[in-house]
Amino acid sequence: TVGLVQWGFNGYDRLIWGHVPWLARNGLTMTGAASGLAALTFAREFLEVRRYTPGWNRVINGLLLVYASAMAAAVAGFPIVAYNLVSLGALSAPAMLALSLISWRRGNSPALWFFVAWLIFLIAVTMQALRDFGLLASTQFTALFLPVGTVLEMLLLSFALGDRINLLKRSSDAANAKALAASLENERIVKQQNAELEERVARRTEDL
Repeated sequence: TVGLVQWGFNGYDRLIWGHVPWLARNGLTMTGAASGLAALTFAREFLEVRRYTPGWNRVINGLLLVYASAMAAAVAGFPIVAYNLVSLGALSAPAMLALSLISWRRGNSPALWFFVAWLIFLIAVTMQALRDFGLLASTQFTALFLPVGTVLEMLLLSFALGDRINLLKRSSDAANAKALAASLENERIVKQQNAELEERVARRTEDL
């Protein structure tokens, strides 16, 4: 979805759906909304919001509703409303930045990767906006800010996923080791009880 938005910003989306009038008008809005939905869903699952920052779940649900409303408005024939809703949904960017930092401080170590990746992406988007508004020179170098920032974001998120997978693996290994230790302890207790029972039976037999 992020890739489709990048294509739309550079005008390449017309190669895909330029022959469809409705998509030619609403394609960028729809891909922008889809990208927002995907990013928020990924962030909620990756940052384990329900575990580390449950209060933020409502914020994410509200932003998801904004993006879904943007798509509905585009389908209903209100492109300006849809575009404004997507712009409003852009508030999710600084919100996710704050969320990842809070999640990291509460013990979610992979959230730091997410924070750095998201920060780089936001810087790239800001530089692109400055270029579009003429506040930054439009050169081949400045044109690379957004695509390079996007690639770096994806790369860092890949590292983040790898870090989380390793964390889950270590947690699983620890749980397996704990379960094995409990099983061995249970086996020892059963053997000890059997030995005590046999000893009692032997004593009673001897008494008889």
